[in-house]
Amino acid sequence: MEQQQTQKALVLGHLRQYGTLTSMQAILYFSITRLSHYIYQLRREGYKIKSVNTRVKTKQGQLTTIATYTLEA
Repeated sequence: MEQQQTQKALVLGHLRQYGTLTSMQAILYFSITRLSHYIYQLRREGYKIKSVNTRVKTKQGQLTTIATYTLEA
């Protein structure tokens, strides 16, 4: 029987493999809507995860700020 990964493990695995993750990617790839919660947990476990705020345009053409999380070596 195959064991499913936890959402936290999915987040960590993605960060390890690809280096960065945004909330929109977490929603699209893993159906995770509370990415910041798992980032908080991983940081408490000792992982060094940096947040960088990035300005992007919405579908309506307005500017908004999103966080891009990066796993530091």
